[in-house]
Amino acid sequence: MAGTGVMMLVAGVLSVAGVVAVSTALAPVASATTPGTPGTPQAPSTIYQEDFQNRPGPSPIVRLSGYTGTSGQTYTANAAWLTNCNGWIASAAESITSAAQVADCAGGQQFWNQSQQLAQSIGMFHGQTAAAATGNYADTAFTSGNPGVGNVEFQTATNIPFIASDRFLAFRVDVAAINCAVSGPLLQFSLLNTAGTATAAGGQINACTSTTTESVPALGNAPAATINVGTYTSNGSVLFTGTSVGIRMVNNNGSGTGNDHTFDNVQILDVTPQLDKSFSPTSVKTGGTSTLTFTITNTTDLSAKNGWSFTDSMPAGLTVAAPAATTTCPAGVVTAPAGGTTATVTGNLSAGMASCTVTVTVTSNTAGTYTNGPGNVTESGLNPPGSSSVTFSNPSLAIVKHAAVTDVNGDGLTDAGDTIAYTFTVTNTGDVAMSNIAVADAKAGAVTCPTGPLAVGASTTCTADNVYTVTAADVTAGAVDNSATASGTPPGSTTPITSTPSTTHTPTTAANPAITVAKTATPLTLTAAGQTVAYSFLVTNTGNVTLTDVHPTETAFSGTGTAPTITCPAGAASLAPGESVTCTATYTATQADADAGTVTNTATATGTPPAGDTPPVSEPSTVVVTITPNPAITVAKTATPLTLTAAGQTVAYSFLVTNTGNVTLTDVHPTETAFSGTGTAPTITCPAGAASLAPGASVTCTATYTATQADADAGAVTNTATATGTPPAGDTPPVSEPSTVVVTITPNPAITMVKSADPSDAAHFTVGQVITYSFVITNAGNVTLTNVTPTEGTFTGAGTMAAPTCPAGAASLAPGAQVTCTATYTLTQADVDAGSVTNDATATGTPPPGDTPPVSQPSTVTIPSNPNPAISLVKSATPSTITAAGQTVTYSFLVTNTGNVTLTGANVTDTAFTGTGTPPTITCPNAAATMAPGQSVTCTATYVATQADVDAGTITNTATATATPPPGNNPPVSEPSTATVTITPNPAISVVKSATPATITAAGQTVTYSFLVTNTGNVTLADATVTDTAFTGTGTPPTITCPAGAASLAPGESVTCTATYVATQADVDAGLISNTATASATPPPGDTTPVSPPSTAVVTATGVRRSPW
Repeated sequence: MAGTGVMMLVAGVLSVAGVVAVSTALAPVASATTPGTPGTPQAPSTIYQEDFQNRPGPSPIVRLSGYTGTSGQTYTANAAWLTNCNGWIASAAESITSAAQVADCAGGQQFWNQSQQLAQSIGMFHGQTAAAATGNYADTAFTSGNPGVGNVEFQTATNIPFIASDRFLAFRVDVAAINCAVSGPLLQFSLLNTAGTATAAGGQINACTSTTTESVPALGNAPAATINVGTYTSNGSVLFTGTSVGIRMVNNNGSGTGNDHTFDNVQILDVTPQLDKSFSPTSVKTGGTSTLTFTITNTTDLSAKNGWSFTDSMPAGLTVAAPAATTTCPAGVVTAPAGGTTATVTGNLSAGMASCTVTVTVTSNTAGTYTNGPGNVTESGLNPPGSSSVTFSNPSLAIVKHAAVTDVNGDGLTDAGDTIAYTFTVTNTGDVAMSNIAVADAKAGAVTCPTGPLAVGASTTCTADNVYTVTAADVTAGAVDNSATASGTPPGSTTPITSTPSTTHTPTTAANPAITVAKTATPLTLTAAGQTVAYSFLVTNTGNVTLTDVHPTETAFSGTGTAPTITCPAGAASLAPGESVTCTATYTATQADADAGTVTNTATATGTPPAGDTPPVSEPSTVVVTITPNPAITVAKTATPLTLTAAGQTVAYSFLVTNTGNVTLTDVHPTETAFSGTGTAPTITCPAGAASLAPGASVTCTATYTATQADADAGAVTNTATATGTPPAGDTPPVSEPSTVVVTITPNPAITMVKSADPSDAAHFTVGQVITYSFVITNAGNVTLTNVTPTEGTFTGAGTMAAPTCPAGAASLAPGAQVTCTATYTLTQADVDAGSVTNDATATGTPPPGDTPPVSQPSTVTIPSNPNPAISLVKSATPSTITAAGQTVTYSFLVTNTGNVTLTGANVTDTAFTGTGTPPTITCPNAAATMAPGQSVTCTATYVATQADVDAGTITNTATATATPPPGNNPPVSEPSTATVTITPNPAISVVKSATPATITAAGQTVTYSFLVTNTGNVTLADATVTDTAFTGTGTPPTITCPAGAASLAPGESVTCTATYVATQADVDAGLISNTATASATPPPGDTTPVSPPSTAVVTATGVRRSPW
């Protein structure tokens, strides 16, 4: 056949287009057949093939004896088959007129061309085109003469080395024949051993028996022909054990008539049967048996294979057991004694037989998996088996039965008419998977289990097909008892195993509705009104039937606020026996509760039992929340102004009284405990709010005091006070710590004197005229002066002046007071001659101890003199500094006759005033009607400051004084005098943050925040705002909204801003929500923006918290 020449198989199968190299030993065919398909024949393997293609081309044309295969193999034949047109290695590609071949063939060129057509037909038989098949070479025999019966037509010149042993070998050959109607070739193949002994490999081949023909085209003198072509495989085999093998083919048709043929693709086949083994069952309980089956499977040629054998040595732990081994193999002999560990088998495969079997029973008393593989077998004439395993195990099952009761009548009990659904947990407690799981339960009836195997350690749930209905007899018996078993089949077994029984005990009972409630409060102790109490009502169904519409009811409540509303969870709609629900309510304590000291709350619980039963009512449960009374009070006393400059000035005392406890105080009032003033003691006045002062609230009580001269002389006024109030009955009235304020009066001793003479004109400057000198002495300081006297200084008179005489008032002269001392002098001639008399004097007095006696400036008078009307004004304000709108300023206008003539009708006029309130009205004393030179009067006016004045920061007031002089003189007008009252700006703001409710119980609840913003300063604030500075909530932060009043907030005024926040679950999990805020606003220009201290509100979360796991 056309191909690639000789090819070989050494360690495996190569392309069938080649042959085995003749110079190399033939190897055993490891993959001739493979295990795993027992009873199904597999194709044999080609281990040698000659295709006669080792030609250089169409020329030269050689006979068989001159042909050498690819690896040097040569061939021979009987001489009769190497003459008369026989033994040529022919192809249609060779010369059709080659002289030697034409001369050798009895029929000349036609016989030679027909030999070529025979070689071409085999190529076409293998699928080549007619043109391609011209290149196919084959050994041809176009017989003439009589070659003789039984002569060798083809034989290997030398044997081929063969390293395998105990292999079944056969042959295959392609043969084309014509003239079969005359006679056909009768070919017999034999294999030659090392000694050259031939053993027939099957029976004789008649090459004309193929039913396949090929139509070849005409070639040379040979017309187109139809040629019989086929592949012939021996129907027998040889169990070959030699070290080399040869091939011999004889033709038993010795005739030269007919017997025309060609042969090609001579092959040696390995037709060794395949050995397989398997266990059944593959899983057996320890001590049981499994059948080990050996299957000997023929190759697809189905030729007879006689004399094979094998010995199987069992794996350790596996032994042969009864019954005795059996076989279906012809001439089979099995040696496998019970208790042994080997099985030895010999036998045959008859021609046409696909397979036969051997069975051996095995057992093991040791659990485990036993693998019987190729290493356990020694074989002859067989291909080794694969591996097969058997497992010996301890299968077992466990069952747990479950009973689920359906309360058909809804009474929460297991009684007649209720149903029980039975389920069964079946667990594989053995060491092998189990199948066909089933449950047997007489009371439950049919049970359905999932299909499929149950793995080791796995569980499955089976379910009774029908529920069991509880009977009256079951109720009488007190229980429904039931038991079940499980069964299953181990692998490879048909005998199920059964578990130990599992029993359920389902008690039955009668109805007994009952309920309890346990009421608790958190916290149990409050400290102030406004705090929230969270009530919990743990309601438990202590009966044996389900209760619906379970709820607690408040039966007594001492709180004075809005009574708590009880909320129950969804579970209260239907509460099974033994189950509990916690209902909740919150209550915000009022001040009345705090004053009472306790809030007492009592509740019962009830629910609706199944129809026909009386609703149960629990015993009452009471909880008392204590509000520990802590009456406390403080007072902060202040004085305005803190420094006085003179007697007569007024001090305004303020007593800021604050309830710093947690109970309401009534009849709140401060009490003066020490007062150094010498005047009328101040009377304290409290506003109406002092009648009942709530915790945290404050009132400001007030009193005024006018300093006396004795106070001024003392230098200070000290005032100490405490505050108290009446708490609720049973509590001790609190008394504050004392608060003291000291008002200082700085001593400033001063004195003035104005000396004048009367008469002083020229007309009366005559001898003997008595001149009266007046010394107007004024206490210009702020302390009393005693022993006030004038002292003469320079005197130009020629006579003697009388000693000055002072009235009794000079013994003690209060600040601002005046006395007029007098002295007389009679003019002499020398005085008249001199033309004038000049006299000066000073004044002094004794101040309180510790101060230096003041001495006035000297005052001089000369007579005669010209009239000089003059007046002065010194304006002052008391106090010079105020702190708030509404405070009163007292203006003093000290008017002095600074001329040398008497003035009448002195008065004061305001020329400029920045105050925005009612302008002050000036009042002068009677002494202003006539004022001698040097005399002074003090006019006064009062003014109440407005908020606009405070916001402006100052109040400025300017005035002048005037009076009427003697006729002929112009009225004098003083220089303007200005007094400025300063209002020190003190912008301040406060915020008090609160939350309602103070306790939440679940996510989604809304908290309302209130921000009480108060202008605690003394100036108007604009655009008051609140800012959250710290917030622990995890939801959307609250947005703060302030009312319109926040746009302009007067001192002391308040607005309440608000915000809301929806609590999240994270807030509940955290346990609280803390929120801190500050307030700020815009003061008048130039002042610093005030920011309040922070205020914090904490909302407690008492709801159910999520687990962190």
